[in-house]
Amino acid sequence: MSEPISPRALPGSPSARLTVLARQLTASPAGGSRWEHVPQVREYRYFAPATRGLDWAGMTADLASAPPGSVLLLHACAHNPTGVDPSPDQWRQLLALATERQLLPFFDSAYQGFASGDLDADAAAVRLFAGSGLELLLAQSFAKNMGLYGERAGALSVVCGSKDLAVRVESQLKQVIRPMYSNPPAHGAAIAARVMADPRLRELWKDELRGMAGRIKSMRVALYEALLARNVPGDWSFVLKQIGMFSFTGARGPGWAGSKDLAVRVESQLKQVIRPMYSNPPAHGAAIAARVMADPRLRELWKDELRGMAGRIKSMRVALYEALLARNVPGDWSFVLKQIGMFSFT
Repeated sequence: MSEPISPRALPGSPSARLTVLARQLTASPAGGSRWEHVPQVREYRYFAPATRGLDWAGMTADLASAPPGSVLLLHACAHNPTGVDPSPDQWRQLLALATERQLLPFFDSAYQGFASGDLDADAAAVRLFAGSGLELLLAQSFAKNMGLYGERAGALSVVCGSKDLAVRVESQLKQVIRPMYSNPPAHGAAIAARVMADPRLRELWKDELRGMAGRIKSMRVALYEALLARNVPGDWSFVLKQIGMFSFTGARGPGWAGSKDLAVRVESQLKQVIRPMYSNPPAHGAAIAARVMADPRLRELWKDELRGMAGRIKSMRVALYEALLARNVPGDWSFVLKQIGMFSFT
């Protein structure tokens, strides 16, 4: 039976560092443990410059030669920086390979919801591995999909093979967390927890993710069509095939078939395409505002968000007022409750 543990952690690289240090500290039981040492870092092939897709043959060949007990770092979805994800069938084959080679999968999930617009669909790979009974690690970030970049909201989840191992791993993680950051920022985590626990807020969040994913897809189509319209050399169909926020052209990387001169000309053309798409924010913002106000469904969502924001401001005023009273701060602070909006002049 798998036993999960999930300490709050800073997302991304800090979670990976946390795991490495914990592996160094954890005492191994009789017969050894995959947590007892840190293996040498090795790269495996992933991106195929020729196709701007997945180098499946190279990836599987490299992983098939990985030493047993190795940690296998994987992006859960919307791969950064290539925009290339394995297919569902390839994920199943990777699971079989990880099981056969006794690898410890470490998923980095920073863009859940940005690949397909569906939280469940973007979690499919992680759930596939977790459902198999394989031990694994999952570093989650809510910086992107909840707009909490400044809050460092995330979690490191570890699925262990037994309760005993889970207790020991959690103990080592706590030893690393204490001197590393002790207490992660709580505000972002509280926002994420509130959104996920409240059915109404969770649906609003999922609807916004669908909108964001749809926006990304429409931008890919617009970029592709603009490249074709300007007769930019090359096959740009990969722009439509790649997913998520990132697209890797390979234009300056290994395998670029053209000359340096061609790469310079392609870069120039890309800039010409990008400039009219992104360099005029006022018009773009006006189009968004017009769309929201003209569409009854979007308008109601917007109004609901405004009500939520206004309620949040009012609750912050109440909390500030009560905290000032509780600390016996001199003065009459009732104006905090009487003033309205985002600003308060003391």
